[in-house]
Amino acid sequence: MQAPMADTPPAAPIPVDADLRAALPGFIRSRLGILQDLKMAIDKDDRVAVRSHAHRLAGSFGLYGFYWAAARALHLERESHTLTANGMTAIVTAVMLHLQSAKVQFTDQPGVTLEIESLLKAA
Repeated sequence: MQAPMADTPPAAPIPVDADLRAALPGFIRSRLGILQDLKMAIDKDDRVAVRSHAHRLAGSFGLYGFYWAAARALHLERESHTLTANGMTAIVTAVMLHLQSAKVQFTDQPGVTLEIESLLKAA
């Protein structure tokens, strides 16, 4: 079974609660680290680790409002036993690119859109 990769990440800014402003750069960095760990688990064909990392990502992405990424992580968690290594890697790569290129909009600043890349550089 291959991952449904036809849909692209949303172009609209991701609404993020203003209370998470200070934590967001660290959150993004830590999720990118888990995604790297996930790639290593895929390379080792460690399906248990793949499921575990994907589960962590699905939950945390959902809590921060990154629903597109959360849906991909959940798919990876649920289908890790049937997806090919290439299929899993495609999902991980898409999520990484999404995190690096997404824009956010904090709830206390409607109309103000910030690139995640700029948030990471400023922190």
